[in-house]
Amino acid sequence: MVRSIRPDIIIDNRPERSGEGAGSIRTLNPTSYAGDFASQKQMIPPEGIRDEAGNPIPWEACITLNNNWGYAAHDHHYKSAKIRWWKSI
Repeated sequence: MVRSIRPDIIIDNRPERSGEGAGSIRTLNPTSYAGDFASQKQMIPPEGIRDEAGNPIPWEACITLNNNWGYAAHDHHYKSAKIRWWKSI
């Protein structure tokens, strides 16, 4: 429905995978709910993300600044700025 209104919209793969696994975006026959890019949580894949044939898949990294996704007044376990969290692919 959304694509019929906005054909150029970008959709991530969460509607299909419900926060777990990669869904069909990594297969050679992704479903209509597969989305346009993969969403990684708390990590940056060193070699990127690829489908079953080895083709690169666009992806995003969802990374917290500390150990919580929302406000946590006592969580001071911030990730170091010295750690390289990205890698060119």
